[in-house]
Amino acid sequence: MATVTIENTNDHPISWVGGGCNVPGRVTATVPAVADYGRNWTEYLLAELKKRLVIGVTSSGYVPFLDEASWNLRRQGGRVCTADIRAVSMAAHSKVVSRFAWDGTLRPGASAPSGRVNVSAALDMNDERLMVGKSISATVSLDLTSGTTTRVSPAQAVDAAFDEGRFAAWVRSHARSDGYGQQTAYDVEGSVVLDGDVWIIRAFTKTSASPPNQIEVRVDARDATVISVNTH
Repeated sequence: MATVTIENTNDHPISWVGGGCNVPGRVTATVPAVADYGRNWTEYLLAELKKRLVIGVTSSGYVPFLDEASWNLRRQGGRVCTADIRAVSMAAHSKVVSRFAWDGTLRPGASAPSGRVNVSAALDMNDERLMVGKSISATVSLDLTSGTTTRVSPAQAVDAAFDEGRFAAWVRSHARSDGYGQQTAYDVEGSVVLDGDVWIIRAFTKTSASPPNQIEVRVDARDATVISVNTH
């Protein structure tokens, strides 16, 4: 549970940006151990496929806390906040307190790794004169206990799989030209999933053949060692 206290120390009102549920502030956690994007590959088909494999994976390390009301209703599906944006006035020398919660997971059923977690609280301000939004924030580093032993991000796991050679060779064998002479992996789809201490990287060709050509690479989530590579 994170308690956020916001105080207007000015002798005049200030304005902050609210929304449908009008919760003062927001809190997020960044888990450095799984947030690292790793290498920027110069070979386009590898760089583009890596981006598609890891983008949107919640375990990229950035996790929003739930406000207290949403947290209390999470088993009922949470609460719905409208998408409207409004300016909220805060009187001089007034104070608001809001609370947020996080269950220590990167996604349902996947605990964050033990170790350092950066927790940030922010308030989005409304600059009425300049009409430009800005935020004030504070960050604290905390040690998370009772988590997993993951030390390798999903992006670093893909890097390790490419470096080992067989996965990169499989991707190249299914490359096609984009019409401008550049090799692409547009015919390949896949996923990166954490299973205990192992990142499982799966890729397959988009084809009408049944079953499609597939490859699975398992990478140790603690030290980026490639455990196995299987094609079928």
